[in-house]
Amino acid sequence: MNKKKIVVLGGGYAGVHAAKTLNKAFKKHQDKVEVTLIDKKHHHILLTELHEVAGARVSEDSVKISFDRIFAGKKVNVVQDTIVEIDFKKQQLIGQRAKYGYDELIIGTGATTADFNIPGVKEHAFYLRFLEEAIKIRCHIEETVAASHPFVRQVLLDYVRTGGKMLRPALVLIMSTLNGNNIDQDAINTAAAVELIHLASIVHDDIIDGAPIRRGKKTLSKQAVLAGDLLLSKALTLTGRLDTKTNRVAMARLCESELEQDANVGNFFIIRTACTRRIAGKTASLFALSCYLGSALATEDQLVRMRAHRLGYALGMAFQIQDDNLDYDGEAVLLGKEIAWDLKNGIPTLPLLLALQEEKKAGSALLHSYLHEPKLPLSKKNINTILSLVEHYRGVEKAQRIEQQYRKRVERDIEALDTPEIERMLHSLISRLSLRRN
Repeated sequence: MNKKKIVVLGGGYAGVHAAKTLNKAFKKHQDKVEVTLIDKKHHHILLTELHEVAGARVSEDSVKISFDRIFAGKKVNVVQDTIVEIDFKKQQLIGQRAKYGYDELIIGTGATTADFNIPGVKEHAFYLRFLEEAIKIRCHIEETVAASHPFVRQVLLDYVRTGGKMLRPALVLIMSTLNGNNIDQDAINTAAAVELIHLASIVHDDIIDGAPIRRGKKTLSKQAVLAGDLLLSKALTLTGRLDTKTNRVAMARLCESELEQDANVGNFFIIRTACTRRIAGKTASLFALSCYLGSALATEDQLVRMRAHRLGYALGMAFQIQDDNLDYDGEAVLLGKEIAWDLKNGIPTLPLLLALQEEKKAGSALLHSYLHEPKLPLSKKNINTILSLVEHYRGVEKAQRIEQQYRKRVERDIEALDTPEIERMLHSLISRLSLRRN
């Protein structure tokens, strides 16, 4: 008896999931069904790690998983071939190496470059993303920086090549695929631009904070202001065709927040709303801009754009609050900077403010006394005492609850987008944020 031939075209998430599901479903009927997966490569790409490749934090090979490993012990035939044509009437795939007949065909061929303009594939494909896009972003940023003045070129390249989390570019790319759009050069340019803006803010931040280490590297000195300004101008050039008003508002909020933080160094008793406003401007505004610019590339629908902006804002708030918490109970290897750096240098953050509120309710003032008219930088002994008091008054725990509130807002807005693939990719990024604590 002839076996029923089921062919899965494409070894992305959809293709791998389909092949593994079919193998499990027909495990007891392998004499009747034959499952074959065809892909032009011999490996699967871990799409959730592409921003790590773009940020030069991991190698390209680290995100490649061989199909032999994935399907070890499973009755799935894996064929490496490039399909150049599909004859739907004859139920046949025509590859560069051979022809493949099928009874049932599942198409999961990926994004722009994967369908090779084969007639019919675009209408039926389940679009995914590619490693090449992450590499393009990284190269685009490096090329932009490499063209800068020799006075700042090398130090900027060090910043770029040290590798950030690339969350903001990832948000641009994800949101640019709304309504089934493919990632194009405009999306690559925009993703690179938001990372350049972020790098510029880090450069300026370091010179203001006096931080000796950032991402495990020595920070800039007198070149910082010029270098940061250069990065901002490059970024604005790349996003020139998009909504300039939204760009200006985000940039203004970022700069104002940095100024407000610098003006309040040593003042540990700012009100909570001031702290929230600073987080919104310093971090959430750029996350919101990333989501907004990405969505603007995909749709003219202002409601969708504003929903994307709101989603990014809530995600940025959650991210920064988590970052502030890690300053109290994280590890230096996770942050790329010294633990309790903000506290040591007189920068008030949410966990500390919440601990101070709790202490006041308890009728005590010990924590308050350590923070009143402090001599900066704080001594190691005082820091350890303050950290213990913040833990005693559950400052981090209370801040985590607020972080979770913002995460719930993100979840609601993700669901409202009503796009399963976007939802999956955003959830993947959120999961990576959670791993920073583990």
